[in-house]
Amino acid sequence: MKRALFLLALTAALFSCSKEPVDVPEAATPENEVTDTIRHGATVRFDVSLSPETKSTKTEWEDSDEICIFFKSWMAEGKDAYLCLTYDKDYEEWSSSDPAWGYDWEDPMEWYNELPWNGTAHVFHFPDHFTHVGDYDSESHSYKFVSSYDDWPTVYYMYKKDVPFKFIWDEERQEYVFSISASLQRPDDVAYFFIPGVSERDSDYYTFSSYHLRPLVSSSMDADGIITEDLTRYNQRGGRIRGVWENGGILFAARLAFPGVAKDYTFMLASNEKIYKLFRNGRTLVGGKQYNFPALTNTGGNGWIANNHSDLYVDMGLPSGIKWGRYNVGITPTNPRGDLIAWGQNYPDDNLVYTVESYIYSNWTVYYPQTTQYWIIYKYNSGGVRAGESNQGDFGVLDYKMELEDCDDVARNRCGGKWHMPTYAQVKELIEYTTAEPYTQDGVVGARFISTVNGNWIFFPYAGFRSEQSLLGWGQMANCWTRSKGDSGIGSLGEVPGYLNIASNYYHDAGFGRWLDGSRAHDDCPWIGRSIRPIWVP
Repeated sequence: MKRALFLLALTAALFSCSKEPVDVPEAATPENEVTDTIRHGATVRFDVSLSPETKSTKTEWEDSDEICIFFKSWMAEGKDAYLCLTYDKDYEEWSSSDPAWGYDWEDPMEWYNELPWNGTAHVFHFPDHFTHVGDYDSESHSYKFVSSYDDWPTVYYMYKKDVPFKFIWDEERQEYVFSISASLQRPDDVAYFFIPGVSERDSDYYTFSSYHLRPLVSSSMDADGIITEDLTRYNQRGGRIRGVWENGGILFAARLAFPGVAKDYTFMLASNEKIYKLFRNGRTLVGGKQYNFPALTNTGGNGWIANNHSDLYVDMGLPSGIKWGRYNVGITPTNPRGDLIAWGQNYPDDNLVYTVESYIYSNWTVYYPQTTQYWIIYKYNSGGVRAGESNQGDFGVLDYKMELEDCDDVARNRCGGKWHMPTYAQVKELIEYTTAEPYTQDGVVGARFISTVNGNWIFFPYAGFRSEQSLLGWGQMANCWTRSKGDSGIGSLGEVPGYLNIASNYYHDAGFGRWLDGSRAHDDCPWIGRSIRPIWVP
């Protein structure tokens, strides 16, 4: 278990707006009421050491590290107030522009007057403002934690609940002292991955993923210090993770999908310029440990395989400026057509079963006011169909989301950088500014789109699609998901995801052709496995 031992002492001198001298109490006791205003710019002194048995790379506090202190009794009473402090490495001190947040009081400083002389608190460490404290829920008596980087999840934390604290008067120094000490812990069921040799300046540009890992998401904490994770948005493997710069490298934290089980791992690290892959087959990973990877300069052999993003896309001269990927997601020497993936998922279904039962956003439930159970879609449902029955009413939880969130964009998660799945409109643009013809590349049958602007072209292999346990159209057609539900948001194209369809003479009665599709037919449901052709958005 990772531990960081620290001693916190918050000190603040007193001042008064009155010109008359202020009487200072002889000693602070629970019977004495603190009525003086606490000075802004309070400082914090820390003494940090690490347990010798750990492999933690955090040997010192970094600039902008953040400590948040949540008072248990106040949370239980429904009071919205906590202490949040930021580390300044130049001055080697902790401070805050406001000593506390106390939204239940007109004056944020009033919380000092009501703070118990002793009690317990929950202490959180958030690195470099990757996460900040969001809204307080008075019903559940809990605070929400929010990612500071758009749609990225919370990536890392250390915490300790039920930590004793004291608020006392220091007679010798003539000031109040808020003191608390604890042994901060990393979650012991989480694995950590350290990559050395990355500068602090460049560390923000790297993201990390692997099929058998899921982002660590501290979504909220209640009055008892129980942490809840946001599994409605980050519940699938392979999500892209931000790291924390520590001790000359980047540290990533993730939950293991198969702790203690030997698996073949492909770790992917991406910056805005390059994508790196590291293969570790037959490895057994466990939570609570840190795994040290080779430096990014260690390539070949047992090291990283690096590619420039610019080598993986083609400039088709489109007005939008977007670049189209050369290959489908998941392409390998043994899989030249790439993976077939359900809409909104990061990887192919386990055991290659593509049904509503296996779809990550479906539930088996009774749909009110019906008395029969159905598989229903609970995310990205804008009036979709009940599984197995076309043209039915609105079954499931309607959220009217018309486009995949970034956390469910497989191209973004697996390729990093500025890769995304194309929207319906972006595929329409590609069709408008290209011609198409059957083509065979390296023995793989498919079609190529040739730009009418600059003559560049991209190849689409006939990978077919998967429905249930069947592979259909292999060698005869290509299906590529878009990340949106059509261009208008209404009608049949607005209710199921759109996709690019390319068919050969053999499969399509009208001859070779290409078109955008997305109807309410059962075969066009989101759990069907289709190809993903990524785009690079400058």
